[in-house]
Amino acid sequence: MRRLTGALAAAAALLAAAPATAQTRPDSDQPWREFQWLYGSAEGAATSRQAFNALRAFAVIQAERWRMGEPVVQRVLAPGATLDRPAFESCGDKKPAVVFDIDETLLLNTGAEYWAAAKQQSYEQSRAFDKDAWAKWEKDGAKLVDPVPGAVEAVDTLRKADIAVIFNSNRSAASMQETAEALAHAGLGVAEPGKTLFLDSAGDGKKDGRRATIAETWCVVAMAGDQLGDFSDLFNAKENGRLPVVKRRQAMGSPMLARMWGQGWFLLPNPVYGKGAEGDFNEIFPKNRWKPH
Repeated sequence: MRRLTGALAAAAALLAAAPATAQTRPDSDQPWREFQWLYGSAEGAATSRQAFNALRAFAVIQAERWRMGEPVVQRVLAPGATLDRPAFESCGDKKPAVVFDIDETLLLNTGAEYWAAAKQQSYEQSRAFDKDAWAKWEKDGAKLVDPVPGAVEAVDTLRKADIAVIFNSNRSAASMQETAEALAHAGLGVAEPGKTLFLDSAGDGKKDGRRATIAETWCVVAMAGDQLGDFSDLFNAKENGRLPVVKRRQAMGSPMLARMWGQGWFLLPNPVYGKGAEGDFNEIFPKNRWKPH
């Protein structure tokens, strides 16, 4: 979980004429509003359930195909693959599994986000990720989380279908026990370190190495996350020190990768924080600008 930017920077831009230079959202006297959709709205909950319903149906079908001896491919990008030339290896006789991110994919960090919303005084203050506060949350927030709507039912369905549930998170490996406790508290079952629970021991926020390790043992028939980095670190490659916002969006929808969404890759909604909330005014609205005359 990384609080990098405010989630509704684009919303205020809709209320202003398009300027020639970049613009940030004006301060709000209700900064907690940016949290409302994900943590409070029925629409946010429905979108999550929609994703989980699609995921479990897809995964169960893939697992059944594998058991019937039909060819099934990994949904983890193969070594050496690129976003321009994605490649996926055959599963062979490896047993089916689904790999999940944790934060805002399976767990809603409602306790931590309550604190973040309550302390904000302005939009600018919401942009910074408080590393020390998050480390404390990992350690003592295990009983102040909620399951993402639809997560418990999806995980139960997968396990009943003899599909392994694997957790791959950028939480610190130092919080392994507490993370397992949080998952159990939310009704998501047992997570075994090094077997079904993988956390960030390098501190670099990259997941491809852990995904490769998982794919050596399991046939990953589906993955779920709330950030593109939950599917490949290649989406987060920087150019000139920053993420190329427009290119990243284009890569997501390229002909070779567009077919993956809902067909092995399942994205959960998170308008509150993360890489998806980056980008200045001109990157969000690069063309098709209009204002009433």
